[in-house]
Amino acid sequence: MVVSPLKVIGRCKNKEHGITITYYPDFNIMEKFEYDDARIINRMKQLTFLNKGVELDYQNEKTDQKQE
Repeated sequence: MVVSPLKVIGRCKNKEHGITITYYPDFNIMEKFEYDDARIINRMKQLTFLNKGVELDYQNEKTDQKQE
């Protein structure tokens, strides 16, 4: 589901660029849903290891848990 189209909001300095992905579960499909922070962080570590130069940051806004 597209919430809004992409739009240019300005220019970034060198190495200050990227994309933010926000995930909202569909409660019509999943009645009860909880994020497994450790599982998500572990998977992100695997992806960054396999993709040279990729940096991923994780932030759970409900629990305020962050991982870089």
